[in-house]
Amino acid sequence: EFQDGSVLKQLTEALSREDVHGITANPRSFAARRHNAEQSLRVLRKRPNLALDHLYAADALARGEAAVVLGLLQDLKRAFGPAHVPVGTRAPAIAVGLASARAGSHLSQPQPARARPPG
Repeated sequence: EFQDGSVLKQLTEALSREDVHGITANPRSFAARRHNAEQSLRVLRKRPNLALDHLYAADALARGEAAVVLGLLQDLKRAFGPAHVPVGTRAPAIAVGLASARAGSHLSQPQPARARPPG
């Protein structure tokens, strides 16, 4: 789920090829979710080609605000492009699913886990 920061962490690590440290697994509070988002955003802020529009929106990401989530995903797509993602990385597939969701739909609500395809 995007709100808890785990998807953003995976996506950040896949794109930047840099580890994101200090993430709280299964955060229960808003503060912990915000901290997780902030840790990933700190790594992304190091990228000179990435627009700053959503890189300081840890609060909105922790709340799962669809406009901010989709805006950040669009910024990442523009900055990194599809060719930058390593083959076999799961995080970009998750982000593509999120980006294709309509704004205001299910982004703020927990989603059931999908089975991984065989192979």
